[in-house]
Amino acid sequence: MDQITALLVDPDPTYRDKLSKVLSAEDGLPFRVRWAETFETALEFLKKSPAGIVLFSLTPPNLKGLETFEKLRAAAGDLPIVVVVAPGLETNAREALARGAQDYLLKDGSDEKIAARVLRCAIERKQIERERSEIRRSRSEFSSVVAHELRSPLTFIREGVVQVLDGTQGPLAEEQKSVLTDLSTITKLEAGTLPLEQGDVDLAALAKQASQGFQERARRKGIVLKENLPDRGAHCCGSRMKTIQAVSNLIAHALETTSNGAIEIAVVNRESSVECSVSDTSNGICKEDLSQIFAKFHRGANRSVASNSESGLELALSKAIVEAQRGKIWVESVRGKGTKFTFSLPKQAVTTGHGNA
Repeated sequence: MDQITALLVDPDPTYRDKLSKVLSAEDGLPFRVRWAETFETALEFLKKSPAGIVLFSLTPPNLKGLETFEKLRAAAGDLPIVVVVAPGLETNAREALARGAQDYLLKDGSDEKIAARVLRCAIERKQIERERSEIRRSRSEFSSVVAHELRSPLTFIREGVVQVLDGTQGPLAEEQKSVLTDLSTITKLEAGTLPLEQGDVDLAALAKQASQGFQERARRKGIVLKENLPDRGAHCCGSRMKTIQAVSNLIAHALETTSNGAIEIAVVNRESSVECSVSDTSNGICKEDLSQIFAKFHRGANRSVASNSESGLELALSKAIVEAQRGKIWVESVRGKGTKFTFSLPKQAVTTGHGNA
């Protein structure tokens, strides 16, 4: 096994001899100590001969130790450096560690038995740092290459989207416009870039308003749309416009998936939040669909055959609206019995980072 050169920068030849003896007697990774009495001598050595590690003494009479350490670290490049200090100067050692040293040894002899291990660990840590640095460099280079390669196709995609939106490729159907609008809203809500007003919202009143808007559709389908709402209201903090959209989407989904029976819209006051739920008597949601029920464009297996109007964004939009207001949304379902969607919003204003409308 090749020896590793350990350059000791220390004016004390006695410590040099002692360290050489300790390291030469160590089994395993062998070290060969080379001595530089001054900083200038160390620089000359590093220019002419390779070293595996540097030991730098911060012990008097080495003047301006930390300042000299910085110069040595710059000259040593990525070589690991272990500082040597006298007892009582551990503060200097910790400062050197903060400035890039790998470890330190005490010069009173108490660290002699572990000196070789300290040097080995310092070399290994430095190697890990080099590997991490190389990984970061490779990752950055890869990202630059990918960004360059994607720039041209993304330009064509962007131009195509612009042409669709400005009508160059022909007028959009209302359903297509709705999908684009919902998708844009979800993206902005998830990114926190869509302003939402924070105000007092009576969730019971909003649920009733949303329910009334679907009564005729439910009647035509033969479904009873029931309400279970508190008489005195249920006040929370949020966006009135977006919250009623979230409720309406849940009701629309229930009507889409329920072929007969009833749908119930309920609101419950909790200690620090208000809950709104939409329950139906559909066939329920299979386990395979449950985990993806709020995913964009997800369309489960149990859709009503007579109606197929949903875009697959309604539940994703409701989730984005609720979570943008620091609320929670979840689903419970039993096959053959029905499904219940529930969301909660806080009663007190919560800083959301979405700004004000």
